[in-house]
Amino acid sequence: MAEEKSKAVYMEFYRKPVDRHELYDPMFPGEKWQVQVEKIVELSKEEYLFFTEELYGYYPFIYDNAGYMYFDDEKGCAHSILVTTLERQEGILVQAEGFSYVRYGAYVPDCSVLVLSGIPVESHVPGIRVPKQPAMIPDPQSRKKNKTLKNHTKERGER
Repeated sequence: MAEEKSKAVYMEFYRKPVDRHELYDPMFPGEKWQVQVEKIVELSKEEYLFFTEELYGYYPFIYDNAGYMYFDDEKGCAHSILVTTLERQEGILVQAEGFSYVRYGAYVPDCSVLVLSGIPVESHVPGIRVPKQPAMIPDPQSRKKNKTLKNHTKERGER
């Protein structure tokens, strides 16, 4: 298990993607960052398809999980949530910087490339109950402020 944790995974993140097409077939290169999945959010097939068509919308499950998403400058690592569905192998990595939409997103065609053992799961699928798991990351207000992805954006200009 310790060996799994040391396996670094890198994904290409895109700033403020509007829909899945901007992640699947981008017009511009994104930024490749090391990824640490902090929580998995499972949606129904219909909710997942809606989510992927409207990444810029308001999503309470993103806002409520803000404490799981942050950027570690020392390691160059984006701590993210993985939004997926049981019916597919794919998913979207979300780093929202405290917003309720996908501020930075990365498409994951096959979630098996990510280290997901021991990661808490929040299910929004009717009829599926996942045991409540304690939060692994403290409230973002109590954490020392790191330079965030937002600061990286200012360095290269607004889109």
